[in-house]
Amino acid sequence: MDKVFEQLQFFRGFTLNNLQKLKKEHADIQPAGFNNTLRWNYGHILTAYDGLMFQLSGKGSKLDPRFFEFFGGGTKPSEWKTEAPSLEEIAEELEKHGKLIVETFQNSLDEKLVQSKEIAGLKLETVRDALTFCLWHEGLHQGVINGLTRVVTTI
Repeated sequence: MDKVFEQLQFFRGFTLNNLQKLKKEHADIQPAGFNNTLRWNYGHILTAYDGLMFQLSGKGSKLDPRFFEFFGGGTKPSEWKTEAPSLEEIAEELEKHGKLIVETFQNSLDEKLVQSKEIAGLKLETVRDALTFCLWHEGLHQGVINGLTRVVTTI
């Protein structure tokens, strides 16, 4: 197995472990200075992988479209009109997605994406490019999650 998949499994295990420790009463608190909530961050990790890995590779989304309504780029918990997916649903999808990414792309990391994407000057052209960006993105959101967790558990 390519090392990048080992990293995905490591990071995803870390993300799921933190999510499983999250108390429901803390999931939707948005403290001053933060753009979103813990629930949003976990859901956004999921939608980012789906969009960058499955959609850009031409495999099609593997998520219920409502995940994008709540957690896609540019969404805000303060604008939600209906109940967002539960923490359990998000955890289940994160676990499923991690496995599905390995199964789907284990022999095609260096294949060109059907649609390349540029993010802040970085051009994603291959499956490997998308996956390594997603790993960085998951880590970035873990940093936000850590900060948010410290704040909401002391309120």
